[in-house]
Amino acid sequence: MKFSTLFAFAITYTTLVSAQGNFRSANADQAEKLTNDFAKLTPNSPCTDGQQACVNDQFAQCVGGKFQLNSCGGGDLKCVVLPLVNKPGTSITCDTEADRLARLADARGNQSPVQSKVAAPSGGNIADIRKKNADAAEALQNQFKTLTPDSKCTNNEVACVNSQVAQCANGKFALSPCAPGTECAALPLVLKEGTSVACTTEADRVARIDQARKNLK
Repeated sequence: MKFSTLFAFAITYTTLVSAQGNFRSANADQAEKLTNDFAKLTPNSPCTDGQQACVNDQFAQCVGGKFQLNSCGGGDLKCVVLPLVNKPGTSITCDTEADRLARLADARGNQSPVQSKVAAPSGGNIADIRKKNADAAEALQNQFKTLTPDSKCTNNEVACVNSQVAQCANGKFALSPCAPGTECAALPLVLKEGTSVACTTEADRVARIDQARKNLK
């Protein structure tokens, strides 16, 4: 079974920020700060077991005091920090740089400079793309509910199985648990057709779907 998600690997963790004032704008600020902090890391940087970060544009998880890096699958995907939609916090996942900038701009109530220059394919527009992506993400979410660790898969395929991120290797899913309080979910991209797989809260997933369908900032 092959799914049309753009991710080769994606895991998210949450970092809380102050709930006072506009938390979505604060989330964007925190996401940018983490992005800058992660840019200083190398595979040999000291870390604490369980710590997650972006290192050399790859998803990095600390195991035994050393970062283990996982590729985002090539193309224009890389490890990024995104602001949550429905509550204070950020998430780490694989996404495009254009999508990252658009999500930051949305969180701040602005239109990103990238978004203003994007020409939607097939004569459509960004609002149509977002609605289509929301429908695709919901369809994937429902399909993921039918999967088990023993379901057939294609190498490098990524899905959600039992609320965990599942990556196919040698025809079998390998499951990676999400951080406490989060679960694996399919999310709509912002600027181009497609979906992503990431760990987030159910409330955040629903908020992103609603945001995409209403083309909310």
